[in-house]
Amino acid sequence: MRAANAIVVCLLSVLAAVSTSAAAKPDRYMVEMELWIEGEQRGTPMLVVEPGEPATVEVSDATGESGWKIELLVDPPIASEGAPVGSIWLNLAVQERREGEWELLTDSLLGVREGRTGTMTLVESGVDEATRENSLVHLTARASILRPSETTN
Repeated sequence: MRAANAIVVCLLSVLAAVSTSAAAKPDRYMVEMELWIEGEQRGTPMLVVEPGEPATVEVSDATGESGWKIELLVDPPIASEGAPVGSIWLNLAVQERREGEWELLTDSLLGVREGRTGTMTLVESGVDEATRENSLVHLTARASILRPSETTN
């Protein structure tokens, strides 16, 4: 009987350690984007990132002379900001490679609610209504939280 109790205690200790380990692991975010530059769709990147960890997706042509890059940092808002439950901050920067050199097109802080789409648009002055076709940069992003049980290492 004593051996059985020892085994049960050992199993409970292992389960508690696994549970604590899973709880300590931060949630990850899946960010799905659609990028338009000068009215042309350039890509639909998707990244899985941890909060506070910078991530980059980059696409260049075979010569390295042209392409685009999105830099992303995802953070949940802090309580004092008063953001709605499920809100996520996306720090985004969009760059374009022209003649082999990276040029920053725009950067912004975009707030989105989990599972909903947010849009960042850069237009020339005088444009009354921004659309993806008439924008210098049009980026849509949707962020979803991936719980530790939903991700793999």
